[in-house]
Amino acid sequence: MASTLLAHHWFFQPRGGERVLAELASFLPEAPILTAFAAADVSGWPAALAALAPRVRPSRLQGLYRAAAVAPPLMPLLLPLLPWGMRRSFHRELAGAERLVVSDAGLAKCLALETAAPVAVYLHSPMRHIWHDAEITLGRLPRPLRRAGSLVIERLRRVDRAAAGRVASWAVNARITARRAAAAYGLPQEAFTVIHPPVAVPHEPPREGPRAGLLVVSGMEPYKNDLLAVQAAAALGESLTVVGSGPERRRLEREAGSNVRFLGYASDAELDRLYRSHAALLFCGEEDFGIVPVEAMARGCPVVALGRGGVTETVEPGVGGVFFAEPSVDAAMAAVESCLQRPWDPAVMHAAAERFGPAAFRDAVRAWLR
Repeated sequence: MASTLLAHHWFFQPRGGERVLAELASFLPEAPILTAFAAADVSGWPAALAALAPRVRPSRLQGLYRAAAVAPPLMPLLLPLLPWGMRRSFHRELAGAERLVVSDAGLAKCLALETAAPVAVYLHSPMRHIWHDAEITLGRLPRPLRRAGSLVIERLRRVDRAAAGRVASWAVNARITARRAAAAYGLPQEAFTVIHPPVAVPHEPPREGPRAGLLVVSGMEPYKNDLLAVQAAAALGESLTVVGSGPERRRLEREAGSNVRFLGYASDAELDRLYRSHAALLFCGEEDFGIVPVEAMARGCPVVALGRGGVTETVEPGVGGVFFAEPSVDAAMAAVESCLQRPWDPAVMHAAAERFGPAAFRDAVRAWLR
């Protein structure tokens, strides 16, 4: 039976990409969600994301993912298998597809090579591991394996480019993503429609109230550079609350002093409280968009950010936060001090964040997918 299909790169953490997926899924309520691998337990996830689980269909890589989850160092070994796993797992679904809509920060778009149906891709980022962070990927390999790693990356790039050539319609989360995708896939930037991700913005502006300490909310990937936040807070003698988890967490815990507390995963309600009670959010990495700074601004928490990437499209200096130019402890410290010394208007920050709310996203996606 002909149908519309959804695809997503992977479904094992409740992050920004999964929030976009949930919104896309609301437009296509009958569509199954094809993915490389998926979490077995989503009981602690936000309700809107956990509700997607019955629709998610993982690929043949699911068994390997479960094994790698027990031994995390094995996880990178799944990378070369992603195109094979996706392309060899969903023949039945793809054979009857009328349309394929893909939410992608990986290689889910390679499903386009297995169907004649029109393909629309919402691109969170060209896959970091093989494109703009390829050198970091190779640097994490033992030196004798780097030559083989380079060959794998080039093979995956070829598959990704071939799949991109089958995409009929593109949307991206930010202008920086459009630039990166144009460079990766040999397409003009005008081919990519910028649709900023949906951010949960409270209906009412936050009230004035006491705030203290610095906050980090992160998936703790290397590119997020959370160690800089830990170092800057220590040098300033400021308390730091770190929310989230990821590959870098153990390293951060080793480096952190007594001024840092790690909370792990926080519910939406708890995260809302943390944004409303902290003096500033530290955002030290270069993100493609960055939902977290907008969430913080919407709750009256100013942002201290490295002035690169998507944050330059969302945070207006002096209105929603302060930028620092270089990823150094001294630069971050100076920006934090500047932030803490100036007054901030929560109502103005809330107004600046409203343009990134779910309603704007839905209107833009409706026009894109029609």
